[in-house]
Amino acid sequence: MRRRAVLLAIAALTWAGCSGNGAPSGSTVTASPGPTQRPSTSASSLPPSSAEPAGAPRVVGTVASGLAVPWGVAFLPDGTAVVTERDTRRVLAVTTDGDVSEIGRIEEAAPQGEAGLLGVAVSPDFDRDHSLFFYVSTAEDNRIVRSAFAGGGLGPPEVVLAGIPNGAIHDGGRLAFGPDGYLYASTGETGDGTLAQDRGSLGGKILRITPDGDPAPGNPFPGSPIWTY
Repeated sequence: MRRRAVLLAIAALTWAGCSGNGAPSGSTVTASPGPTQRPSTSASSLPPSSAEPAGAPRVVGTVASGLAVPWGVAFLPDGTAVVTERDTRRVLAVTTDGDVSEIGRIEEAAPQGEAGLLGVAVSPDFDRDHSLFFYVSTAEDNRIVRSAFAGGGLGPPEVVLAGIPNGAIHDGGRLAFGPDGYLYASTGETGDGTLAQDRGSLGGKILRITPDGDPAPGNPFPGSPIWTY
């Protein structure tokens, strides 16, 4: 059940993260209340004055504005959001008070179409190792890098896993640590559907690796980072 829950969560994030044009410049980060149960009422029976369907998310406030194509978000232990901007290569910190500051740039990112600086994940041992993980589209490939966040800024990125196919579309890019302590990464097939079923390629997969980039123990194919294909 645990594996299924992790896979469903990452699959949902991957679907949500794929967009032909990305978010427009000047995007906002908003907050909404928890989900509510949708009543079994058809749209045609709603009162004419209803502005939105019953049960739809309701924005209760703007946390930050003026962001340019924000793509990934992860939270530090103190509640600060770490946000990546796909096309500018910037990594931002957004505090619970809405203050926005640049904490670094991943200069290796080479934005094109849906590619660029994509997902971010916070180490489950952040209080000890101060590590942030990023999914980056470079000129050669998609890769996962690790950077230490200390003293208010990011240290030099260290390559954790390279060689993931990249392209102008369908680059994947979501990162999440599972309850098992391993890093899960969704990768795209770059528009070539055959890559998704090719176990010799890291494209179109969910990968499961250690924080150092090694295949996680218990993966279905010995010595491979592939978790599903």
